[in-house]
Amino acid sequence: MTCAYIAFTARGLALAQQLAAACPGSVARGGADGVRLTDWTAVQFAQSDALIFVGAAGIAVRAIAPHCRSKAADPAVVVLDEGGQFAIPLLSGHLGGANELAQRLAAVCLPWTSGPSARTAPWLSRSASAT
Repeated sequence: MTCAYIAFTARGLALAQQLAAACPGSVARGGADGVRLTDWTAVQFAQSDALIFVGAAGIAVRAIAPHCRSKAADPAVVVLDEGGQFAIPLLSGHLGGANELAQRLAAVCLPWTSGPSARTAPWLSRSASAT
């Protein structure tokens, strides 16, 4: 599965890089300091099997809306919050694999966010949280 990650803050970018280490793919920073979201989405929607947004779900929904055509053809789209607590499949859950991908990405975050040995995730460090 060809994955493409985009994040909008330093904290989100650090998480995207951690996720890409487990589920390989390209990582980009969007917004004022990075690529234009509309350009990135158009290219990745056509080229990638999965788009992973680290940030607000509304950003992802608005970005992908013009490109959605068919549940049989659209790539998987997953959104994660910057804290790594939620992984939400938005598009192509069953056919495109977004449901399974969301579970895989959540598993990468899980050791950091829950359980008796929970500790601060690397992407939540003070240096990574500066935007």
